[in-house]
Amino acid sequence: MTLSQIECFIEIARTGSFSKAAGNLFMTQQGASNQIRSLENELGFSVFVRKNKGIELTSEGRLLFEHWENAFDEIKIGIDKAKDEFTGRSTDIRIGLQDMGRCSNEIMASFAEFEDRHKDLHLIYEIMSPKMVYQEFDNNNLDIAICYSSELNGLTGKYQKIDLHNRPLNINLFYSVRHPLAEKKNASLVDFADKTVGILSDKVSFDFKKQELRFFSINNLKFTGDFLEFDNRRNLELALISGRCFSIVYETMFENADRNIKAIKMGIDDPDAKISLFWKDKDMNIKAQILSSILKEHLSILD
Repeated sequence: MTLSQIECFIEIARTGSFSKAAGNLFMTQQGASNQIRSLENELGFSVFVRKNKGIELTSEGRLLFEHWENAFDEIKIGIDKAKDEFTGRSTDIRIGLQDMGRCSNEIMASFAEFEDRHKDLHLIYEIMSPKMVYQEFDNNNLDIAICYSSELNGLTGKYQKIDLHNRPLNINLFYSVRHPLAEKKNASLVDFADKTVGILSDKVSFDFKKQELRFFSINNLKFTGDFLEFDNRRNLELALISGRCFSIVYETMFENADRNIKAIKMGIDDPDAKISLFWKDKDMNIKAQILSSILKEHLSILD
């Protein structure tokens, strides 16, 4: 059996899907099926049970997964270390990270776990705006970026990407318990059409203002209120909590959403509403894939 067969098996077992695994491994779904068919022929037994709503590991497949998952990550890292030694590549991994609000703790925990497992690798990370991510990638000062997919659409086709959770994020209208509309029962988007909306400036986000207006437009409403701009997410959150504005953003944006902020779900299905990991250099493939698998475990709270 080959390393490619084992890697394909592990990724399908992790994701529970041939199509998702194939996407993560940059191969076709038919290619993934062929890899598993060859593996099962060599083993002499099935590793997956195909069902109408997906797949499940067989009892034999479950045993293989338990023994192979971490071991295979170590094999890949070993190969990667040998390549780094040969090329003289630095063991530092430079990461640009968009401010993720409620998900920041899970992302930091993922970084710590990665470094615990791979003690010779060192993550250097910094909170960056999407604009800064583009600049740092262009200047070859960045190895990996973790951002909302919608902000880095311009990287599509130029960079490799792995989504870090399965379902799109909910898009919510957030407003404070101190907002003038907080006492209104069953408040809806129309009630906010003439109020002040808080947005991130174009120094931080490429399309925040455009997106806010889009939500009114698709509901056949015209926004006649004011815009209040901020240069970082935290200041926007503080203004929101104080009742100075409302905002329409991803569900992960605000850390205090459960306590001080009310939310109205917008019911908009946006395929780009995901947190994703991006990288360019093929020498970063193994590190990016292993880091993404740890991030997926921690960010499974979004699924």
